[in-house]
Amino acid sequence: MGESRRNMGLQVLEASVFYEETCSMCGADRPPGEAPANTDWIQCDKCDRWFHALCLTMDPRTLKELKQKQWLCVLCK
Repeated sequence: MGESRRNMGLQVLEASVFYEETCSMCGADRPPGEAPANTDWIQCDKCDRWFHALCLTMDPRTLKELKQKQWLCVLCK
């Protein structure tokens, strides 16, 4: 079941057309829920999609480390 959900999520992301100002994971300009409006972002080095660090469940330390090297989103891995 988990693999089916992952594949479905990948299909949705591949078919999605988001603007540069929105997260490719949630489709919004700010993270869902009660997250602060001013949040960290990371961009895929291959497809140029942007993601909220919160939507990827990245802590600040991991985000900092990943920004210093090439980072690929789940679609590009």
